[in-house]
Amino acid sequence: MKQVLILILTIFTSSVFSQTRYIDGTGFNSAFQQIKRANYYGSVKGRIMLKKGTQCDTINLNQPASLEIIPDKNEIYDVSKKTYIVKTNDFGIRYSTYCLANELVINKNNLNHQISMIDGGCDLVIPGLKWYYIQKEESEILVLFITDDISLSLPGTCGEVSQILKAGSLLEWRINNQNDENN
Repeated sequence: MKQVLILILTIFTSSVFSQTRYIDGTGFNSAFQQIKRANYYGSVKGRIMLKKGTQCDTINLNQPASLEIIPDKNEIYDVSKKTYIVKTNDFGIRYSTYCLANELVINKNNLNHQISMIDGGCDLVIPGLKWYYIQKEESEILVLFITDDISLSLPGTCGEVSQILKAGSLLEWRINNQNDENN
């Protein structure tokens, strides 16, 4: 009986205290999913909370934004990579999807703090990031919500944490269905 209790406690504590490093991707139900090449425009609203050490910064966004769709000439896993972009004078965000995977890059003070699951398998998504799409008549809304803190790293640092994207951060991208050729 004592051994069973120890086994149950071991399983419980390891599941409670282990951090999920990845989540299997299920795909993105965007209206833009099968488009091979285009540029679309719209806006982004939201709030990003970043933490480095004891310093916390909150960035409120209500900016013009774009969606850049770049074709995958080999179409190995997907027809294209979709990248949502917003830039201000000293801050920027790029959120990309490809196949079942995603990537988030936050540029702050000319440094790219990032996490990417776009790799050889392209079948994992960023843990702690939830999304959903809303179809409107003339636009699509992509809502990104941070449910758990996400560690971001600078390129080439072997995963050393450079910023933490805090739970509660939220972005709402509203992208018009008409691309730049139709405007």
